[in-house]
Amino acid sequence: CGSGNIQVKRNAPLVLGNISQDDEYRKTVGLRGGIEALFLLCEKVDEVTQANSLWALGNLAWQPHNQERIGRFYPQLLTLCQSGWLPVQPNAMVCLANSLYYNEKNRER
Repeated sequence: CGSGNIQVKRNAPLVLGNISQDDEYRKTVGLRGGIEALFLLCEKVDEVTQANSLWALGNLAWQPHNQERIGRFYPQLLTLCQSGWLPVQPNAMVCLANSLYYNEKNRER
């Protein structure tokens, strides 16, 4: 995610998002700083990178510890929910919704 190459910045989140569809990888990516790296990419001006990073974060948000990690970035996430670029908005909202709701203990209440 730290590459200077725009294509790497755009595609690295897609790789993380794809492997994060597996529970074990979802946990590992969170433990290894994936959440923080993806939010760093969301700070970039490139909206494709933002949209892809938020899509990956939405997949990572199914894991309870990742939900706590994402919670530290709620101010940034709420700003991205208001993005003027349409592909960013739904991915930001999905990430927010998944981080708030898709926790087995939350759903049991």
